[in-house]
Amino acid sequence: MLYKKIKVSFKEFPTRLNRIMYVRADIDLFTFGVSILTTLEATFEHYFYFQDQRRHYYPENFEDLFMETDVYMTNFKLTDLSKKFILVYDSGEGWEFEVKVSAKPTELRSRKFVHLIEGEGLGLWEDNIHSLSAYLNGEIAADETENNEEKGHYLPWNIPMVKYGDFDQALDINEINETIQNEIELNLSELEENDYF
Repeated sequence: MLYKKIKVSFKEFPTRLNRIMYVRADIDLFTFGVSILTTLEATFEHYFYFQDQRRHYYPENFEDLFMETDVYMTNFKLTDLSKKFILVYDSGEGWEFEVKVSAKPTELRSRKFVHLIEGEGLGLWEDNIHSLSAYLNGEIAADETENNEEKGHYLPWNIPMVKYGDFDQALDINEINETIQNEIELNLSELEENDYF
């Protein structure tokens, strides 16, 4: 099956939180978004959408006002996007990821949605971009284990971590690739069952 190599980088700190992976070239945008965000430990408490130079691609239940050029993502595939675009998760918090797609497809003997190649950072912190940004800016020591209510610094609830520096531990790529397809399928099933997207 044909795959595209993509790089996903957190715009605010691209070298500290990113993923490089092969993604099926025929993937629809909804499955594509769920696949990327699953590798980033999202729990799908919030909506996501794509944005390129031409338009926004929204989930069907997204209730914000549309521009005339905006469309629903379920009608499009990865190949419909430009080679560089933005994935936005939780627009209130403002998780923005730049996505770059290689032009040349790669043939892999697989039907999985995603094959992770490498990455930095354990994942996004649900409802907590402020704390991750503070840590990555050096405002929180790597060996800090306590929350700081006064400053609004909290360890993430969606990723098991003892101290802030755990965020930087190496990813176990083999383990992730063994479980990622099942996790993506479970997330897709739950989202569709709840009619959330």
